Amino acid sequence: VTGLLDLAGNPIASTGNRVGFTSQYHILLVTADPGPLTFAGDQAVLQRLQARGFDVTLTTGTAVPNDGSTANGQDLVIVTSSLGSGTVIATAGGAKFLRSPVPVIVWESALEDDFNFQAAGGATTDAQTQINIVNASHQLAAGFPAGLLTVTTSPQTFSQGTPVGAHIVATLAADPSLALLYYFEKGEKGLNGFVMPARRVFFFFQDNTPAAVNAAGTKLFDAAVDFAMAVQPNGSTNAP
Repeated sequence: VTGLLDLAGNPIASTGNRVGFTSQYHILLVTADPGPLTFAGDQAVLQRLQARGFDVTLTTGTAVPNDGSTANGQDLVIVTSSLGSGTVIATAGGAKFLRSPVPVIVWESALEDDFNFQAAGGATTDAQTQINIVNASHQLAAGFPAGLLTVTTSPQTFSQGTPVGAHIVATLAADPSLALLYYFEKGEKGLNGFVMPARRVFFFFQDNTPAAVNAAGTKLFDAAVDFAMAVQPNGSTNAP
C-alpha cells in the first residue's frame, strides 16, 4: 500500500506494505423442500464446496421468487435433483433461473425443458458406475481421456438428457445418444432459439449420487463448478 494521505492531504510515510487476500466465490445451493440438506447427496455437495473454500448459501426451491432474484450477487447457482422440479418453475412457466445472468449448474433432469435445454424433461438411468467421455479436450472432462470412466463407488442413478445445441462432454456408457455432461456458453441458443444469458451446465448427478462418487467423480464435479464460474485450472478467471 503506497501513496496514502492523511485527512489534511499530507503524504503518509510508507515502505510499500502489502496485504494478501484470496477472493471468495459465492454459490447458491438450491435443494429440497422442506430442507435444505435432507438428502445425503446434498450434504456431500455442501461439504465439498465448503472444503474448497466457497461461500455457500442454502435455499429451497419454494423460497426462490419467480424472477430468480435469489441468484443476485452470487457467482453460481446449483440446482440439485432432491427438490421437486415444480418448486423452481415460475408461475408464467420456465425455470425461475431461466433468465438469470448468473451461471447455473443443474442436475434435475425434469428441469431440462424448463431451462430450454431440450423439448421435454429428461430422464434417469439406474445402476450406473461409469460415464463415457466424448470430448476429452474440454475443461469439463477434468483431464481424463476419452472413453469409459468409473465415477462412483457403487451403482447409482445418473441424470441424462438429449439437449438441443449443447456441447456434449460425456454420455451414458451404454448409450451415446444420452448426454450426462453438457454445457451452453453465454449467448448460445438452446431449444426454440432461446439465448442463454450465462453459462449453463448439466451434470449427471441424481438425488444421492454425490454421496457415492469416487476421486474421479469428485474431480469432474470440481471441474464443472470451476468451468461454470469461468475459473481456470491454474486459478485464473476467463469470464464467458
